[in-house]
Amino acid sequence: MPISRTSRFLCFLLLIGCTFAQADNQHQHFARPAALEPDIGFWVRVYTEISSNEGFIHDDRYLNIVYDRVQFEPGITRKKRNKIVKKVKKHLKSTLLSLARGDHSNLNEEERRILALWPENVERKTLRQAAKRLRFQLGQSDRFKEGLVRSGRWMPHILETLQSMDLPLEISALPHVESSFNPSAYSFVGAAGMWQFTRSTGRRFMRIDHIVDERLDPYISSVAAARLLKHNYALTDSWPLAITAYNHGVSGMRRAAAKFGNTEIVKILREYKSRTFKFASRNFYVAFLAAVQVNRNSGHYYGEVTLDSPDGSQLIKLENYIPATALSGALSIEMDILRRLNPALRKPVWRGEKYVPRGYELRVPKEAGATAGTLLASIPTVQRHNRQLPDLTYRVRRGDSLSQIADRFKVRVRDLMAMNNLSNRHFIRVGQVLQLPQNSRTRQTQPRRLVDGRYQVRRGDTLSIIASAFSVSEQALMSANQLPNRNKISAGQLLDITAARNLAQKPLVVASLDQAPTQTDGTNNAGNEPTVPATTKTTLTTATTAVDKPAEPEQSTPQSPEPVAEPTIETDNISAPAENPAELTDNIIDAIAERQALPANETVTNAELSSAIIDTLEEAEPTSEEEAEALAPAQPAGLHPALSADPSDYSVSDNHIIVQAAETLGHYAEWLELRASNLRKINRMRFGKPVIIGKRLKLDFSKVDAATFEQRRISYHRNLQETYFSEYQITGTYKHTIRRGDSIWELTHIKYEVPLWLFLQYNPDIRLNNLRPGTEIVLPRTERRQEAG
Repeated sequence: MPISRTSRFLCFLLLIGCTFAQADNQHQHFARPAALEPDIGFWVRVYTEISSNEGFIHDDRYLNIVYDRVQFEPGITRKKRNKIVKKVKKHLKSTLLSLARGDHSNLNEEERRILALWPENVERKTLRQAAKRLRFQLGQSDRFKEGLVRSGRWMPHILETLQSMDLPLEISALPHVESSFNPSAYSFVGAAGMWQFTRSTGRRFMRIDHIVDERLDPYISSVAAARLLKHNYALTDSWPLAITAYNHGVSGMRRAAAKFGNTEIVKILREYKSRTFKFASRNFYVAFLAAVQVNRNSGHYYGEVTLDSPDGSQLIKLENYIPATALSGALSIEMDILRRLNPALRKPVWRGEKYVPRGYELRVPKEAGATAGTLLASIPTVQRHNRQLPDLTYRVRRGDSLSQIADRFKVRVRDLMAMNNLSNRHFIRVGQVLQLPQNSRTRQTQPRRLVDGRYQVRRGDTLSIIASAFSVSEQALMSANQLPNRNKISAGQLLDITAARNLAQKPLVVASLDQAPTQTDGTNNAGNEPTVPATTKTTLTTATTAVDKPAEPEQSTPQSPEPVAEPTIETDNISAPAENPAELTDNIIDAIAERQALPANETVTNAELSSAIIDTLEEAEPTSEEEAEALAPAQPAGLHPALSADPSDYSVSDNHIIVQAAETLGHYAEWLELRASNLRKINRMRFGKPVIIGKRLKLDFSKVDAATFEQRRISYHRNLQETYFSEYQITGTYKHTIRRGDSIWELTHIKYEVPLWLFLQYNPDIRLNNLRPGTEIVLPRTERRQEAG
């Protein structure tokens, strides 16, 4: 029998009471060393003391040193705010450098105030270094309080989920750090929803495609977050590391634990160094502790706060594919209400391009739940379907780019990526069949004709349109016609298409991770495979559909950025005319969402976005790590790694790597642009001997640097895993005790049917060559996803 709204709310209050009652016990889970208290105190101040109309300028290492509190007028543009912050920083830097000179005999009031923030005998070197560590943090007190109010809608479900999985209840405060309990939050790095899952990590536990994105459902994503955190804890045996891994990735935290020990959270946060472990990752755990403290004592910080009541909604499982309009009419529920209760259903469903999928659990208001079955039965047979509306398709041709195809069919690049499970917008293959939305349509234009092998440019043409029309690459067009600038062609200009086609006939070899190349000596390695010159820009991918048998390589299409032309918005160079910002906002947000993880020093600058658009996105996402205008340290660009749940170590250390599952010597040779025989030689490997999982291997970085190798290696594994999780999702785990006669191959491939690489992600410390009876292993429980639709 359904639980009444009043009963659920009483359960919520009871669980909140349990949280308080268990507080002392939970401290053993989430250590608060004295050395971290100043950092925790800083975030408490950010969450409770200053609003989003003000901010702190502080030292980014010693957070208790806050130099100034900067206030802004309500409604100020980001451009103006950044200008104010820059000016204050410049003044503070000058003051610190002046103090670093050592003459403190005749200080003015401001200098005395700044100096007093430091210990009495502070060294000049310390002050010089501090001048380089000035950081601005936007306040969050108003947003935190708003999130606190919103949390009432889903907190009963979150607490029940954590309790059912035997997880610490403090985890319920994590959405304050991630999104301020905003289910619609979307970050620059593609993380979405209240728990800020990336597409790659989210697909392990949820359905994410162009029809349904369960990251945006606060109920489903809460279960997924609990599973991910339980997985993190199983691999780190430390809740501080499990929480930090939620932001930084479990592999990085395992490396840190290997160096410092899994109980040394202070040393890890203070001393661990990597290319991606920066301010946000270092502060994620202390910000979480601050959020727990504020959440638990909200009355102390905000006074009386009335939380939203649980929505009391109920679920109805659909037995057919049904249009959203038919559901709205039959259930007498307004479309806006139905859409608000079912945020996982994407725009194609609400636009009528797709049906609500069969098997989908539709959330409806409580009052509609009792009669929903009868009402659904009243939907006419003609509106109850056994199949989803089909997608249109397009076969990729030489010279195509994803943005060209999107432009041609008047669809968004983001929609194409979602529909086709593409993780990188810059890699498509000749012959690849792409699905298109139902409402896509080509531009109606007069056919383009050649005269003596030449084409006369018409008004409205771009180089990309011409290249696509004649199936040649833009680079070939530019080379054949000596065009210095791809964005400068004029109506009436003659372009030699025949010469461009002749250039295009030259062989083009692009590195692909679809298959380890085959050497002429018969071994599975890169031997005599042609390699990509170091100057060739390539994007690595895989179309692997079977775990142990990579797909045949396909011809790759070189990609190049599209020219910026109204009204197209491109992610490589986000720009837009400022005349109609309201009409362009959705396109810009889509463009932002398409970005991959950005380098830490990359920003979307005011020169790239008009100030009008920046104002529109004011409450959206951060533009840089330096500004850190995220809801908490989780958001700055470059974080939430795509393989955050993968504990495998893909890093290079002293020119060596650890061999991981699904890798061969041929893969390494390909990523390094070398012959496999070179790697055999430096590792003294005899011909025919395979690499062994878990063993160290020496590499040769004479042609490719370590960072590029790591990027290619991670790209391979990301695509391998995304391919698998497009068909399967994790629903739990099994425990199995090794018995005499067991083999890992039979357990993974026959009994439990999971790929070896996924098995090792749940058992990263196991030694495959030394399994003993009685050893307990963990295997993920996976289920094949329902048919797409």
